Amino acid sequence: MAEVVREATDDRLFLEACGFKVLDPVNEENVQPKNQLLQSPKEKMDVYWKRDREMIAEADVLFNMSPHAASLGVMREHGLMQYHYKKPVVSIFPAGKLPLPGAVCYYEDAIVTDSILHAACQTWERFRTPWQRFKYRLWRKYVKET
Repeated sequence: MAEVVREATDDRLFLEACGFKVLDPVNEENVQPKNQLLQSPKEKMDVYWKRDREMIAEADVLFNMSPHAASLGVMREHGLMQYHYKKPVVSIFPAGKLPLPGAVCYYEDAIVTDSILHAACQTWERFRTPWQRFKYRLWRKYVKET
């Protein structure tokens, strides 16, 4: 939990400094920086899951900070954002750990990188305005899937 909180906080602060409004599930769920495995009991997940779904619907872009360690929840959130809402997903791998060029993420995700700085710059350039995001959604719906 401590590592998850540290990474989420660092990422959130960086992206906010870049001008993004960040919907952070780790912060939202008040995860404590304890040295133990992150597991939520069903009673808490009944609340967290609903809010996670709301945040996906609210978000303009999803930054997947752990595409290399795909948890079942993150995989579903990634898919919901990309295939249901047709919104951009940015996959940020650990430095130097990009998948091989034939990996599916290069065909499916809006941006694939191993640098949060590159991700932020590309996202800001490509998806900053509602018009840019609208054009991307049309492209995902009518061009990308045909």
